[in-house]
Amino acid sequence: MYRILVNWLKLTHHINIVSQWHLNHIGKDGDPHHLYCDFAIKFNSSTFPIAILELVVTASSADLERHYIRIFEYASQLCPDEIWVIHFSCEDNFVPYWPRKRLQKRGLNVIHFWHDKKFKNITMFTRYNDNGNIVKLDNVIIK
Repeated sequence: MYRILVNWLKLTHHINIVSQWHLNHIGKDGDPHHLYCDFAIKFNSSTFPIAILELVVTASSADLERHYIRIFEYASQLCPDEIWVIHFSCEDNFVPYWPRKRLQKRGLNVIHFWHDKKFKNITMFTRYNDNGNIVKLDNVIIK
């Protein structure tokens, strides 16, 4: 995924991709914890990223909920324009799990990709915030 983003964004649009951006966080226990944002996308001249991406693979609804919350911890330190959780799954009978409306209104964008084991069939489901309006795209076949 990193290589695809670099080839597409860096080489074409001069946008920098940072993988595993290290963040420090004080936990509820009062101890320092280390967090790693999967991808931060930023212009070379900018201090803050334009977007951060959290990648998730075949997660339960409870796991997804944790990622939906965790990305806001990253966002509080990185101050991006957009935040995205991207979930890939090849589970049979896949049903997307969406964040609460409150999180979507705060700017959480989510994409679910369902694919078969050979990646021959891919379907996309997304919810993203477009100037306060939640846009929904379901059952989009990727060819």
